[in-house]
Amino acid sequence: SRLNSIATPLSEAKPEIRALVEQMVPARRPGDFAQAMMDLGATLCTPRRPRCMLCPLREDCSAILSGDPERFPVRLPKDDKPLRRGAAFVAERNDGAILLRKRPEKGLLGGMTEV
Repeated sequence: SRLNSIATPLSEAKPEIRALVEQMVPARRPGDFAQAMMDLGATLCTPRRPRCMLCPLREDCSAILSGDPERFPVRLPKDDKPLRRGAAFVAERNDGAILLRKRPEKGLLGGMTEV
């Protein structure tokens, strides 16, 4: 996205990015290329505050030439999380014992004890 200044939001630009990357992948040792690109993205070309001056691709990067490499990748704004409300009840006997229940082994919080 950043290397080619793709202004389309990342979620919609995947086919375009895939086509561009396929042109870059060498026929010999494509796995090494893939690993190098992942390392580059994890260390230098990060989504926030990219370290462009250390990047070996900076001379071919159109985002640097545009003067605003932090603008890429373009992301759509996230939807607001829904507000969830719930209720909890505790059953306590006169002697202070609290009712507990073991959750089913499969599923959310499987095998744990709940009030």
